[in-house]
Amino acid sequence: MRCSLLITATTALFAAGFRLAAQQSPVINFFTVAPASTLPGQAAIVTFSITGATSATVGGVIANCTDGECAATVIFNPASTTNYVLEASGAGGNVSSSQTVEVGQYEPNPPPVPEGLQVTWQGACWLKHFPKAVCDGACQGMAFSVNVPAPPSQLPLEATLYLGSTKCNPASQDNLNDLGTLTGSGGWIFWFSHHPDKGDTSAIWTIGNQSSGCVSYADVPDCQ
Repeated sequence: MRCSLLITATTALFAAGFRLAAQQSPVINFFTVAPASTLPGQAAIVTFSITGATSATVGGVIANCTDGECAATVIFNPASTTNYVLEASGAGGNVSSSQTVEVGQYEPNPPPVPEGLQVTWQGACWLKHFPKAVCDGACQGMAFSVNVPAPPSQLPLEATLYLGSTKCNPASQDNLNDLGTLTGSGGWIFWFSHHPDKGDTSAIWTIGNQSSGCVSYADVPDCQ
């Protein structure tokens, strides 16, 4: 009888220790807010990915979480300097991080996040002579090259197109990549497809925490 009790107790201790080791705190894979500086009312794009979490919020917005993975792309339009706080919780505990968007004037890009991210904005351009299903006319594009370190090896490219303004006035705007599709390393041209042939437009493009700043489409070359 004593032997049986001893074996049961040992097994219970082992199982409890195993459960304890498995319940680790959530891990933030990436969390970026771009651009890091902007003008009042213009878009600030927050993107993040977390593993090991059951819930997550940023700036009061609840993220979609499935099977311990939480990810979101959220667009804010701050009127003043704002600190965006990312908070996540899971079986193993809580994790948080924050980034600030300075509102008032454009500043140089901050150090890249994640470390090792390299982005070269080659310039705004007009995408032309493509099938109508791709671009029905001339579409506002951006040529750029990027090196995304691993992890995460891919990041979402985001952009906001400002309509009726060559200075990124936020009166009317359209956003690229609402689904948060990821982009890896390479040379790319991306474009807006919903507002072709509109020269009185401008845009801010971002990947990670690196931004193109405001680019105007009033007088730019064709994409090559």
